[in-house]
Amino acid sequence: MRVQPVWSHEPNEYGMPGITGALTSSTKLLSSHGTISPYDMHAFCLGVGSSFKQGHVSDLPCGIVDIAPTVCHLIGLSEESGFDGRVLAEGLEPERIGEPFGQLEAAAQEIGNQQSGAGIRLIDVNGTRYIEGYRK
Repeated sequence: MRVQPVWSHEPNEYGMPGITGALTSSTKLLSSHGTISPYDMHAFCLGVGSSFKQGHVSDLPCGIVDIAPTVCHLIGLSEESGFDGRVLAEGLEPERIGEPFGQLEAAAQEIGNQQSGAGIRLIDVNGTRYIEGYRK
């Protein structure tokens, strides 16, 4: 398993920002299990159907841990608990929310190295925590 801490904002061979680097030059990095790069941590999530707001784009963090609680909520298993994630209420039609989720708020805390300008950002969205790397 490879978890790569090395990344940059540089564009890749397709012109998209976000490059993963290898810790060594002895092998070419063909794949990894991700980085703390915001390009890896801000994955694309799409909901299709009458339960989801059409054309809605959210800037709130979300992750794979949020899929199961959201699906359980949509099929009526809202009594399920024990998930690390949250229901992605910001993308649901109001009639599908069914219960007040309150205002969704994100609070971030940065832990970094002043000299290098790099670090991690801990983001809390109503009790669910996400982590991403940053470079200033």
